Amino acid sequence: MQEEWAICDTGKEQSPVALSYREATSQSASRPTLKTSPGKVTVRMREVNPSAVNRSLLIEPYIPPPPPLVGDAPPVDVYRPPEPLAIVTIPDAGTYAFRSCHFHVGGSEHVVEGKRGDMEIHFAFEKISGQWAREKPLAAVEQTSTETVPPPLETIVTPTRADGFPAPQALVVAIICDQAENSDLWLQELFENFPLSKSEIESRPAGIAMDFDFRDILPDLEHTSFFSYDGSFTRPPGTEGIRWLVMGERTKVAKQDLQDLLAAQNGSNVRPLQPLNQRKVFRFPAIPNPGD
Repeated sequence: MQEEWAICDTGKEQSPVALSYREATSQSASRPTLKTSPGKVTVRMREVNPSAVNRSLLIEPYIPPPPPLVGDAPPVDVYRPPEPLAIVTIPDAGTYAFRSCHFHVGGSEHVVEGKRGDMEIHFAFEKISGQWAREKPLAAVEQTSTETVPPPLETIVTPTRADGFPAPQALVVAIICDQAENSDLWLQELFENFPLSKSEIESRPAGIAMDFDFRDILPDLEHTSFFSYDGSFTRPPGTEGIRWLVMGERTKVAKQDLQDLLAAQNGSNVRPLQPLNQRKVFRFPAIPNPGD
């Protein structure tokens, strides 16, 4: 194991973990909220750490670079990146913008009441402040006409967990998937537009436009049940201080899609369960919708 990954072995707040409704503390205050931006957007699929054994395919919004500088004229401050596709707000912690999602196949990483799913999707969110401004610039796009691919979020976030428990610098919304006859509609559309062969993915570096409406993907956090706990990323370097929201409602994925993802990522990329180590796990129950 690389030296900079040592926390994967020595850390006390590693993920994933086994979750239980009976053992979690019921919570109603400080409930996170989700806001989404509907409409057609451009997304792309790319590899994380192409040299790794497991390819770990990533889905992220494609944000075109700002126009290049021309001559000696001062830049005109007219470029504005689009609003995030989804925003999660945690009371007393902050606001987090969607960055990317990826898939863990060969089983789910989290286990709920002893039941493991067939896949788990992780939606990674990064803490922001102000009007979509990053607290620490990621240099995702240079001021040139050539885009620079941002490094994976796991390699950027370096929160500290000192006395006082600072707000997490990132959060992950996890959805466990069970095998079914057909995948949910958004997964069907995704895999139809992005065939999972390496050549097909590399042939579309600028992504494609899709109706990627998070209201059809992520459940309303107010009217669904979920677990919340502080853990780590499940991929190296295993950064800790990450807030997890693990949805109680599962989604569906077709057997063929599972097999295609497993082949595309060169096998299973599921991390074994990690000890809870006295961490608190909270359970947010679903709130009935008066309109139902």
